Amino acid sequence: MRAKTMEGLIGARTNMELMNTPFRVFKEARRKGDVVKMKQAMGYMNECQEDANEYKAIADDGMKEDAEDTRKIAEKQREEMIKNRREEREEGKVLFKENTTTESSVADGTETDGTNPDDGTNGKPKVDFDPVFYSSAGTVEQSEDTGVKVSASI
Repeated sequence: MRAKTMEGLIGARTNMELMNTPFRVFKEARRKGDVVKMKQAMGYMNECQEDANEYKAIADDGMKEDAEDTRKIAEKQREEMIKNRREEREEGKVLFKENTTTESSVADGTETDGTNPDDGTNGKPKVDFDPVFYSSAGTVEQSEDTGVKVSASI
């Protein structure tokens, strides 16, 4: 927060609080019917209100500057994030190219991870995963093959 914003907010608040005293005097003078005191109190209240409005304008200017600075900072951060994503994408392309060159250099038809691209799996490794079951306590339990099959027809 800028000093200009703080000055405006504090000045406006202070002048609005200072306006309370002449307002109380105005109410008391009205109750007593003292017109001279009422006019004098209204003069003080107008001065405090004018000062408060001036400080409000200062605070508004400061807040506009704060908003502009915040927008500029957000724009810089967004540009940096875009730049970083582009760099990561370029690194990914370089790594992909390196991987494709090393994989194509294998002469015997099997990849370095033990897969054979000619075995009908399109070069994907064969994986046998057994289903894992968890108990309500969160521990891994052995799967029990119950042999129950369910079929539904419509």
